[in-house]
Amino acid sequence: DNPQSTTDPFIDSSGNFKHKGRFNVTGKVLTYNDWIFKSQSAGTYTIPVGESLKFEINNTSSSLLYVYLPTLAELRTMIGTNGTEPFMFDVTIKASRSMTSKFTVVPGAGVSIYNANGSDISYHDMSQGDSTRFYFDGNAWNLLTYQA
Repeated sequence: DNPQSTTDPFIDSSGNFKHKGRFNVTGKVLTYNDWIFKSQSAGTYTIPVGESLKFEINNTSSSLLYVYLPTLAELRTMIGTNGTEPFMFDVTIKASRSMTSKFTVVPGAGVSIYNANGSDISYHDMSQGDSTRFYFDGNAWNLLTYQA
């Protein structure tokens, strides 16, 4: 009765994903229900897509925090594939409502962020309570929704 293959390395015999933080590049995609909360004082933080697709960030200092969207090479390492299989997914980043400063989302080296108009943007600022959804299309990050 189970439509999932029991020989699939990512699916167990009950149809459940075996490995948290893995994508199945043969057509099944792991979705996450868990948010990762990251509280950090300035510096840099790279979004660990291999652990979740939802992140709440809290910058605990008045200094700028740079939140990096991973490069294609980093994504391949995070999700466990070094092949050329295409993969696409959304990432939600939320700024903590208790945060009093801002942080800046920037693309990793060699990858771009495009806004809704298709323009390449070098950064996206987020402040208290903001929420942004990014879509990775296999080559670049795209800013899908932004709510201030």
